Order: sequence, then structure tokens, then C-alpha cells
Amino acid sequence: MNSTRHQGVLQHAAAVVAHLRGLGLEQQLLEQLFVRCPELFSRPPKERAEGLFSELLSSGLTAAEAARCFVALPAAVQSLSLAGSIAVVDEILSHSQDSDRGVKPKVPAAERTVAAVLRADPSFVQILRLDATKLRRQCDGLVSPGCSPAAVAKLLWRSSALFTRADYVAQLEQAADVLHDELGLAPETVLELVATKAPSWLTSKQDTLRQRAAALAEEFGRQEAASIVVRNSSSLNCDPSVWQRNMLYMAACGVGDAQAVLLKNPILLHLDHAAPDFVARRLLLQQCIELSAAQLYQQHAFHLIRLQVKQLALRLQYVEHRQSLLDDGQQLARRVAWPWPLCQLTYNLQHKTYNPGFLAALGSSQQEWNVFAAAHPAGSGPVWEWAQQEAGAEVQRLVGVLPPELQQAAADGRPQYKSRRTGTSLL
Repeated sequence: MNSTRHQGVLQHAAAVVAHLRGLGLEQQLLEQLFVRCPELFSRPPKERAEGLFSELLSSGLTAAEAARCFVALPAAVQSLSLAGSIAVVDEILSHSQDSDRGVKPKVPAAERTVAAVLRADPSFVQILRLDATKLRRQCDGLVSPGCSPAAVAKLLWRSSALFTRADYVAQLEQAADVLHDELGLAPETVLELVATKAPSWLTSKQDTLRQRAAALAEEFGRQEAASIVVRNSSSLNCDPSVWQRNMLYMAACGVGDAQAVLLKNPILLHLDHAAPDFVARRLLLQQCIELSAAQLYQQHAFHLIRLQVKQLALRLQYVEHRQSLLDDGQQLARRVAWPWPLCQLTYNLQHKTYNPGFLAALGSSQQEWNVFAAAHPAGSGPVWEWAQQEAGAEVQRLVGVLPPELQQAAADGRPQYKSRRTGTSLL
């Protein structure tokens, strides 16, 4: 701090502290605010602290929540006022209730305010530092070419930092032009996609984006590639070599038409199918439902990404535990480790639609599961060890099918699993 502000702290800090304590701030947060934002204490309360806190409190925050915003972004205390941008953001977020699917709002009414965003992410206060006119211009620049107000509101929630960039709207329009040229996507479709998904490829160079889109069109066809991008915006985040390797991996697993699998499940396109965790999850699923890799890809590909491999191994170990409590006749009748719908195994336990099936199918309760999970940490136990060992050998086999120029790129940065086999199936 310069000498003037340094002297200001000595003169005004006590008064600012008294004002903030009067708003209800506790000592610990006051001290944190003082250390992070000394400039806030370098002026009389009425010249900075009083106005800024009043504006944030009027937006719906508590004094503690307002203080956390300044702790998260100390530069915000340099603002003379946040009121103008608060009004603009509140107006934008009010459109979050709009939805093209069903009558239920995607965002609850209580969360359609700047206070809700600041509560979830105090650093969002950086948006409030923008000039209100500039912020309004940014949003109008998105709505005019084809983005819905609801999409702009969602983008503000998901990727607020983009609004601080002066060239954001122009870059978005350039990306829309590229995808229109290469895939035939209407500009308004691209704008809506970006606004709702906020894909990281928006910041890619135009040449990179064009090359990735053109590669998809060449491999899958222009219309099919457009469908892939709309359903999985992350498909343009990766270099084409990623999904080209995946198609070779799938062929090595016996999949006769890898294109058809990826078109049906485009979310699989940009993932590494030879990553140890991905392979371990596939092997566990194959074992528990007794299907080949090709059958799993063709019939249940979506479940290859549904659950962390540690959690899947833990659940399958619990299945073994529950089956061990049955008599021999009941176990023989089961034939496979998981004869029920696969979604009951792979969905989160809190899932209201599918989850009751996992424990109910085993004749178990939530309490019994909690006791077992506490005694058997995820990432340990015989099922987990089996998956690790089998995955190590399978990863090596998959990478071995790649042409030499792709093998090194596939191995770079990938954690290695143990490659030895135990020769024992635990499922």
C-alpha cells in the first residue's frame, strides 16, 4: 500500500471494524478480512465499507457472506459501487426459470439471484466489478445472434469469467462460423450450445477448432459429426488422435462397428478407453454380468462411465459378501454375480429412481451397507486388487495394437497399473 493508504489504515481501521462488527461480523472473519483487504480499512466507513456491504446485504447476502466475497477477491474493495452490476446480474439470472423441457424450472426460484451465485462462489464478485453498461452489452451480444436469455443465465452461472473478456462475444461468433462451415450447424445452435455447456474449446484457436471439426466430419459424416458435437460438446476438446485410438481399442475388444457405438454414446468419444481406471471398470462389469467386452460396448456402453472404479469394486465386494450369506441352492440359482438391471449397480446410491434397487436386490438395508463400507475403504480389498492386476495386462495389450506413432502419445501421462496376473477370478 502507498503511504496515503497506509496512513489511512491507522486512522480509520478502528471505525471500519466497529461498523462491520455492528453488522454482525465475528472476530475471526474480521481479522481475515483485515489481512486480505487492508484497503477496505484505509478509508472512513461511509466512503467504502458502508456502501459496499450495504449493497451486498441488500442483494440478499448476510454480512459474513459479503465479507467472504471480498476475502475471495480483495480487488473488489477498490470498487466505488457494485449496485449497477448487481441489478444487471439479477435481471439476467431471472431468466434461469425458462426451460424447453417440461414445466419444472431448471433453477429453483431461490437461486435466480446474484446472492445465490455469490453464496455458491464468492469469487463471482469479480463480475460485479464490471461496468454495468459493459456487462449489459456483453449479454445483449449473446442474445441478439440467437442465444436464449435462459442460456445466457446458465452461462453466467457456469463460466462467469468469460464475461470479463472483451473479445468473448467476437470469439463466440467466430467459433459459430467455423462449426457452420465444417459441420453445417446453424450459428444459433452453436451459440446456444456454448452458452449452456460452456465448453473449453471456445478458447481454442480457430485453426485447431476447424481441424477437429473437419476430422469428425471426415470420419463419421457431416450430419453425424454435428449430432456428436451437439450431444457431447467435449468432443471438440480433444485432438482427433484420442478418438482414433479409442476406435482401435474397441476393435481390439471385438467391437465390429466402433462408429455405431460412439454415435450412440458420444460421451465415450473423448475419453481414454485404455486408461487404467476405464479398463478396470470395464473388466469388473464384464465379470459381474458375464459379457464379452464387445457385448458390453454394444449393449451397456453408457455404464462404462457411470461409477468410479473404486466404488464399483466396493459394491461388487459387497455383492460377494451378501451372496456368501445365502445357502448353496440360492447361490447356484443366481448364476452370475449381478443378474439384475445394470443401472441398479452403477447409479449413485442417492439416485431416487434407480438406487433403491441395489440394496433391495440384495435383501440389504442402508444401515448394513454403511457398516460394510466403513469397514472396507474404497480402493482396497480383493475385488479392487483383482481389477488392478487384470487392468495392467489389458492396458498393455490395448496399447500394443496401436501403430508406433500413436503408442507413445497414448502412454504419456498415464498412471500405470500392476501388470501381473493372479490367475484368480474373484467375481
